[in-house]
Amino acid sequence: MHQTLNFDIDDFLKNYWQRKPLLIKHAINPDLLQISREELFDFAAQEWVESRIVSSQDQKNWTLHRGPFDNDDYQSLASKDWTLLIQAIDQFIPEANQLKKIFDFIPSWRLDDIMASLAQTGAGVGPHFDQYDVFLIQGQGQRRWQIGPVCDGNSPLLENCELSILQYMQVDHQWDLSPGDILYLPPGIAHNGTALTDDCMTISVGFRAPAHSEILDDYFGRLSARIDQSLRYSDPAIHKQGNPHAVTADAVSRLKTIIGQYANNEALLSQWLGEFMTEPKYPEHFPEQPAPSWAVMQDIINTATCFQLHPGARAAIDDQYLFVNGESWARRELSSALIDFVLNHAIAEASQFNKWLENDTSRQLVIDLISRNCLLYEES
Repeated sequence: MHQTLNFDIDDFLKNYWQRKPLLIKHAINPDLLQISREELFDFAAQEWVESRIVSSQDQKNWTLHRGPFDNDDYQSLASKDWTLLIQAIDQFIPEANQLKKIFDFIPSWRLDDIMASLAQTGAGVGPHFDQYDVFLIQGQGQRRWQIGPVCDGNSPLLENCELSILQYMQVDHQWDLSPGDILYLPPGIAHNGTALTDDCMTISVGFRAPAHSEILDDYFGRLSARIDQSLRYSDPAIHKQGNPHAVTADAVSRLKTIIGQYANNEALLSQWLGEFMTEPKYPEHFPEQPAPSWAVMQDIINTATCFQLHPGARAAIDDQYLFVNGESWARRELSSALIDFVLNHAIAEASQFNKWLENDTSRQLVIDLISRNCLLYEES
């Protein structure tokens, strides 16, 4: 797939990204989104695929069902409006995986996943808001989107409902999307989508936005496991104070110094960010296995036809490290071609792949990726 979005990216980033919604008509060629209903139903029947069905009766009495699903499940919903949601289709549908390249003007490590939504006429998932940026691509059929104001944790939600559906949504805009149209929504914007046709399929490209609490908890949690436990709070310049129970400004200043040496360390922050943002969405898809010896690895290369990073693996780089699935490898001695191969989820023939393993560092990376089930290969 070689496709770019049919709009001004610089204008979008300056005036719309994380600011306000944007409807982009005829944004991409709809022929690139030929994902069949049968294909989605087949994946929704698999244990390893995260799937849900949201059903309602005349936009009331919302119910959430969790997969996997079979034909009996769909038959039981015949009298209701229902929407099938399948997460992370970029991991097992090649056409969806290729969509990621269209959004390469946003850091790849910000991408969460690509979700498919299949709905019958009149169905939707109710008025709601998300905590992340999302591009809603109309793949097939038509969907009507109603857009409301910015919401937050204080916005009233329906009671006794498993779904986070707004009690009321003011409609500020209404747009009907056809195949190839894209609607961008920044975090917090209320929206409500309703299928206008029975073949309505929407592809959602969502970008991860971790909460501040999550960032602080993980960053300092990881650091605490690495810091020398002999390093302690100290106050050699302490003075007699009037109230022995008081937490003084001097004590707080010493604490700021301790925290600051970690919070303001750019090297530590960069390495943590790369590891944190490349953690896999589904760690269970990457069962670790014993690392092969280099002799075994050579046998694999000799019998393989091609290599590729696992579609669900996440990768990024900074000046010092290559990050894959929450781990980091010093990139100083790694083959640049090997790094590009990993970052781009490229497919490499075994003969070409072998040329990139020019030193022990590159070889060890490949062994590590094999043992972590991040590197896949096809045997001849």
